[in-house]
Amino acid sequence: MQLYYMFSMQLYIGKESRVRNIQTSFNAFYPFLKIDFLKDHGTDKQASTEKISPDARVKLVNKTGGQNKINVDGQKTLAELKKEFKELTGLKAEIFRKSGNMWIETSLTDDWTLAQQNKEGELISMHTDTS
Repeated sequence: MQLYYMFSMQLYIGKESRVRNIQTSFNAFYPFLKIDFLKDHGTDKQASTEKISPDARVKLVNKTGGQNKINVDGQKTLAELKKEFKELTGLKAEIFRKSGNMWIETSLTDDWTLAQQNKEGELISMHTDTS
């Protein structure tokens, strides 16, 4: 049994960082979760679903500039993490959980911790693999 919540990871995000680097670091720590970033155009809901390219540099979308550190602790809820990304970097984060061969949105379970989400993805994927 893996206890993801016992660990804490720091994501260091500078203006030269690429979205792909953030995603890779996040996924290495939470292998059953995936993070994407969306363009935020205010109230235009359709435009806000446009994904930011993994090759994009954070400086192109980062409203705050400079170096930011985000603690990606297993006890942090998805809602808290999304809020922190938005406030510190200006990036609108969307987190998905692995469910067998698919990635599902976690918006209905934003109050779950990262550890809970990752564990649920692991359990579902293990069950799917043995079926």
